[in-house]
Amino acid sequence: MKNNKKGSATVILIIALLLALAVIALFIKLNWARFKAETSFAFTIIGIALVIIILLVLVIKIKLWKSRREKQKLQEQREKAEQEKEQA
Repeated sequence: MKNNKKGSATVILIIALLLALAVIALFIKLNWARFKAETSFAFTIIGIALVIIILLVLVIKIKLWKSRREKQKLQEQREKAEQEKEQA
């Protein structure tokens, strides 16, 4: 039986991002008055959102790169099998 490990790294990364967001949300909730009073509050939220977006884009690019690499390996294996058939 073959294990499907394609999505395991993505699932772990998403869980880590959700945990980070939960910790950030708790920190903001506990220190809401201080965050509200600071002028950098908006910049903090924008920075967090940008980091999350950048991480998601990187995850998507890595997944696409891996899938292309797997397709290329399969194609090479097929070509090798065809060459062996022709030689036999």
